[in-house]
Amino acid sequence: MASFRLRTALHELAASEGVSLRIAGTCMAPAIQNGAIVTVVRQRRYWPGDVLVFFGPDGRLTAHRLLGFGPWRGRFRLFTRADNALAPDSAILPSEVVGRITDGVTRVRASQRLLSLASFLRLGLRRVCRPQWR
Repeated sequence: MASFRLRTALHELAASEGVSLRIAGTCMAPAIQNGAIVTVVRQRRYWPGDVLVFFGPDGRLTAHRLLGFGPWRGRFRLFTRADNALAPDSAILPSEVVGRITDGVTRVRASQRLLSLASFLRLGLRRVCRPQWR
């Protein structure tokens, strides 16, 4: 679990000059390869299709694609999913986001933004049809 100091330091670095991180794992391949070094910068806004780096529920840094955002269980949340995953992640709070990957490793195409938005809309429909969805 990441300490409060580490979280604060990463947030501050990403907000000021950006922070370089090495990706471990293949859940975002082929967009991001295992071992790739990426630059993460905090933004004012994030859009569906952006690849965000955030602290997951287990406290580990995660890089997944933003599907959409909105109110969930009384608070504003972001909904993300790995490119190679079938199911979305747990909804995260904006305060968990370190930033968006901004370098050439992950150029977000318009088609990726539309696919992300479509996935988010499907989530919303499932939520309406099955309210017990977490």
